[in-house]
This record gives sequence, C-alpha cells and structure tokens, in this order.
Amino acid sequence: MKDYGYITEQQKKRINDLEEKQTYIRDEINQSRQILSADKFQSNVQNIEKVDIGHETTHVLQWNAFADTMAKKCPKCSRPMKLQWARELSYVSPTDFYWGCTGWYFQSNQIKGCKFTQRLTKDDLSLMTDVSAPEFELSSQDFNIILHDPNTSESILERMDDLQADLRSKKKGIDIVCCPIHAEPMVLQKKRNGVGLLDQYYLRCAHWAQNDQGCNYIEKLKSGSQLAALLKNQTGIGIL
Repeated sequence: MKDYGYITEQQKKRINDLEEKQTYIRDEINQSRQILSADKFQSNVQNIEKVDIGHETTHVLQWNAFADTMAKKCPKCSRPMKLQWARELSYVSPTDFYWGCTGWYFQSNQIKGCKFTQRLTKDDLSLMTDVSAPEFELSSQDFNIILHDPNTSESILERMDDLQADLRSKKKGIDIVCCPIHAEPMVLQKKRNGVGLLDQYYLRCAHWAQNDQGCNYIEKLKSGSQLAALLKNQTGIGIL
C-alpha cells in the first residue's frame, strides 16, 4: 500500500511518547549542567563580581552571550532565549542588545519557528560574572581596537583553526553551549567564504544534516568576546 504521508493514531501516540521522553532526558541533562555550573561558580567565588553593563563594559555581556549561560526562557514557547545584537554593528551599546528565541533557528518549509524577541531589562544589564579575564581590564572600545589589529586577528584565526582541527580529531564538541533541542555540545565550524575575523566561525548542532534533514540550530560567533570565552574554556587562555 502506497504511503501518502498519513499516520495512524497509534503512530501519533508513539511520536508523542518519544517527544515526552526526549523532553525528560533533555531536562535531566540541563539540570545536571546547572549543578556543574553552580559548583564551578562556587569554587571560583573569589573572582565573581557584579558588573553593571554600560558603554565601557558591553564586551563583558558578550562574553556571556552563549544561550546556555544566561538561562533565559522564551515566554511564548519555553525554549531557551539567546542574547542578540546586529552583526553589522562595529561597536555595540547596551540598548543594542535584545533577547531572541532559539526557536527562530528551527523554521523550515514545514515548520514555523518562534520569532519572539524581547528587550533587555535593567536587571539583565547587571550580572554576576568571573572578572579575572584580562579582557575585562580593558574598556569595550580598547578591546575592539586590539581585536582589529592585523597581528591579533591573525593570531586568533590560527588558534581557532588549531582548536577546530583538535576537536575534530578527538570528535569532541564545544561544551559551554549545547543545542536546546538535543542538549549536546555544539560543533565548531568555519565558513568557506567568511569576511573578516567576526564572520568566520559558528557552532552547529551535532545532528545537522543537509537539506533540512537534521537539526538547524546554530550559534554565530560574531564578537571578539565570544571567541575569547570559547578559547578560554577550551584552552585555558582567551585572546589576551
């Protein structure tokens, strides 16, 4: 009998059961990650300080931009939300940041993704973070000046390429950010035709496949602080 795409009630129930199981497993993984993050936070409490984000400290907020870090949920669909800002901005001000639902990345011809966005509140612009990174000793403007120095950019590109090759050989992902659907570490990728340092690298789900056959979720690495945070996490040394 030819299959026209219809499914039986039994098949629908099976799909619902699998989705519930997937949600349960993902929640268990996220809870374990939150416990590990809390333990790491507690063990490093001497370096944790409150930072009020202003024009001179926007790079501190960008350092913490990975979706897993901020634990912000979309009020519309309950997916994690991600800190966003326009890629074309050379210098980002506090008012340029906003929350974007990660569901936006799951839209396709068959599925409509969640496009919910939300402005940051005053509380969002005040965060507790590890201030021991050398990058935080500089203002955002001075950090950007160093970042765009040709020698610095060349060094970062070389280190990122080495990191990608090392992770690929070990078949490992980036564990500071996980896919919100699969709760697995993301895979570091490099664009074929990237223009400039901040248009080169991104993270994609390990379950990605061509032609929308796999998971479409990606994380763009569009700031020097994100690159620094990633390098710090993976190699122990950031950009400076």
